[in-house]
Amino acid sequence: MAESSYESTIDVSFANDMIKSMADEISEILDLDDSESKGQIVNDLFENGRQSLVKYEEDIICEKYKDVMNGRENKMMCLLKKYYRRKWEEQYGKSNPWFISFIEQYQNGENHDIYERVLTHAAEYGDKNTENCRILSIVLQFLFETIDDECWTKTILFDDQYLKEQPTSHFQYLRGTENSDDQFLKETSICDGLWYAITNDGLKSITKYSDYIVPLIMHEQLNKSQSVLFQALREYYRTQLFSLLKENKIPDRQQLYDLALDSVAEHGWLTGIQ
Repeated sequence: MAESSYESTIDVSFANDMIKSMADEISEILDLDDSESKGQIVNDLFENGRQSLVKYEEDIICEKYKDVMNGRENKMMCLLKKYYRRKWEEQYGKSNPWFISFIEQYQNGENHDIYERVLTHAAEYGDKNTENCRILSIVLQFLFETIDDECWTKTILFDDQYLKEQPTSHFQYLRGTENSDDQFLKETSICDGLWYAITNDGLKSITKYSDYIVPLIMHEQLNKSQSVLFQALREYYRTQLFSLLKENKIPDRQQLYDLALDSVAEHGWLTGIQ
């Protein structure tokens, strides 16, 4: 397999000395200097986390492979956690500073263990599957702390393509029939149900999942003025809603678009768009 440069496929914002240094360290840890797959392996780690190494077991020295796949505090995992933390900072530090402040509250506060868990999950499995809604998916992992990692790992709705690709005959309850939401939520995992509810019914729907969030945190999040979840939902809905309004030639007068965005983020598509 021809070598591909890991530097060329990393986002431009990450093509700096720090990221190159991390890539070199990973290459050294895995002893990849003479491997034709070096670039591909490093790229995969930066996109899909440590579990991506399973595909390259035959390309890595047996002892090296066992060492990096064992435990959550080895040098490889520390490097990957550092990478994903820096990645979030670079991608959202300027456009969504509230998101970085939210993460820092966990990082530096009494809930540091939750911060470590979410970051470790990213280092283990990557965050490529949350590419179109990364902020929202990360915020949910922080807030709904009693949902275990296995559930987040197996969730299938984060990319929003799952629902679009299913035949309607298999998902009749998605077509607005009576009790459709209740039927859907009964037949999915907790994470998939939460994702479906919040991306269709907005902020208010988190009350359906009160068993998985600390009561005080839930009440804080339902208060729009201090809710990071409300901010994350605004980012999730923004592009699609604004495109819909423009397609229907609705002018943005008197901050109409922002008002509509607030309404949809709070109440979801059906109620919020009215």
